[in-house]
Amino acid sequence: MNSVKFEIVRFEKLNEIANLVKDTINNVYPRYYPKGAVEFFAELHFLDKIKENYDKEIIMAALHNDRLIGTGSIHKNEIKRVFIIQEFQSTGFGTSLMDELEKNIFCNYDDIEIDASLPAYKFYSNRGYASMEYIKLETKYNHYLCYHHMQKKKIKYS
Repeated sequence: MNSVKFEIVRFEKLNEIANLVKDTINNVYPRYYPKGAVEFFAELHFLDKIKENYDKEIIMAALHNDRLIGTGSIHKNEIKRVFIIQEFQSTGFGTSLMDELEKNIFCNYDDIEIDASLPAYKFYSNRGYASMEYIKLETKYNHYLCYHHMQKKKIKYS
């Protein structure tokens, strides 16, 4: 697998993170969700929302050859805003990013929670996450954003 490094994102780099998130949503989500749901999701992860949460989250950047290819955030025991740019999906970089995020959370918590979009559900299930709740939100144009709230428990050895 190709090498990836991780770093905590500084405030002045949030614009790059927001652009990566926006581009990934616009390239991937229209294949899974109707227009109203895509717009809702994009607004949820808009630059202002990311800035608003900066002091509450640890925002990680995934870099390959010093190029930003992904991001994910941690808030307490919750993983949020995990995105890998389209050209690097299904290459192992998402797995590396999740390994890093999970490692950080499991240092302090016995479980991790995440909201899984339709395109991410199988990926998280394969990592040991179980669906705790299926959520269906009505958005603009009477469209729906459907996702799973999932949880993974820390494996404890005796």
